[in-house]
Amino acid sequence: MQIRTPEMVARAIRMLPPAQDAGIELGEERYNAEEVSMDLLLHGRVLGPREEAEKAEAAGVVGRWEEAWKNAPLVIQDAPIVKAITALAPELAADVVEKVSSEAIWHILDGEEEGEPPVHQGLVGCVRIEAPSGCPPPDVVGGRWMERITAVRGEDGLRERITPVLELGYCRLTQQCRPEGLTLVSSSLVCLDMWSCTALGGVSLQYTPKLQLLCAGVRPQDRGGARINIEIRTAGALRGLDGLVLPWHELSYITPYQGRLEGRRIAPLPFLTSLRVCLKMADIHQMIDLLDLLRHLPHLGQLILLRIDGTDPTEAIPSERLSNIPSITSSLQVLALHNFRGGVAEIGFAKSIIFKACQLKTVELQPHPVLTPQALSEAITHLTVCSRASQQVHVAFALPQHASD
Repeated sequence: MQIRTPEMVARAIRMLPPAQDAGIELGEERYNAEEVSMDLLLHGRVLGPREEAEKAEAAGVVGRWEEAWKNAPLVIQDAPIVKAITALAPELAADVVEKVSSEAIWHILDGEEEGEPPVHQGLVGCVRIEAPSGCPPPDVVGGRWMERITAVRGEDGLRERITPVLELGYCRLTQQCRPEGLTLVSSSLVCLDMWSCTALGGVSLQYTPKLQLLCAGVRPQDRGGARINIEIRTAGALRGLDGLVLPWHELSYITPYQGRLEGRRIAPLPFLTSLRVCLKMADIHQMIDLLDLLRHLPHLGQLILLRIDGTDPTEAIPSERLSNIPSITSSLQVLALHNFRGGVAEIGFAKSIIFKACQLKTVELQPHPVLTPQALSEAITHLTVCSRASQQVHVAFALPQHASD
């Protein structure tokens, strides 16, 4: 297993999406996330600057910083808590820091003693698990409090408190949840954002009726192991699915409606408007799986395809396969091809979309670094002069990003 060095962790953290602010601002004054964490560790509540806290305590009133913290949606991040523990007790071993940080978060969520109310009893705005931030060790997250945010139906838990966002980074979902993986039940969760996670089981959205964005940054824990099942049971509001990797993921949407992908029943995701898929375009089976998925997304407006193979397929998907896909013929407005290599299959696929998509406005090519300017220019010409269903379509290119071979 590859060892994560501090340099690797620092690079990875810089690539993560920005964290929500766990600090407090009152006017021009600020109490940062680490200071908030220190108060929670030392006192079990947020006191604010010492002089002001002492005056509030002497007057027998709740300090303005504590009141502001309790009235705002709770933002839990493991990174500031780990930093606060290390600052307060730098001599602690890494495994002790892991235990203390888990206990601290548990107390915030559930109260220090059995039967006690949580320290913060309001809404939870965001739970961000950024495991390598306390390097070492990479797995800061404790199983006990992880269970509070993955409650199953019928159990008491945090499911009614999580409001919009759950962010999981570098987590082993099987190890820190249940053997079958991550199961979510939340009547208020709006965004599930995973990145660089691993799992042996899968991700089951058992009851997430308000979920609008799913970022599926989870891969099999064992390289070459079984694919991860992403099971959507109740996500009728889902509008964005980002990072679906066809070599790694099996997608299933369990309803009475018929339809199959990877041998599982699926049904339309009626509100999904944006889809980002990573796939090997040289694998005809993955291309067919992609089309099968698109058939069940009747209102898709944006499709982003990221190539993760270096082999240029010699055959394109026949255009007639796209004829009975409603999202392509009547709703698709943006097609983006990332890591574009200018191969026959890529150009053929894009031409078929342009020929069928009546609402298409933009075809964006983000070239792979190996593609020469001349080859890119030729590809753009092919797509510009081909037959089209929409006269509004514009072919453009974006600057190349890092390759993903």
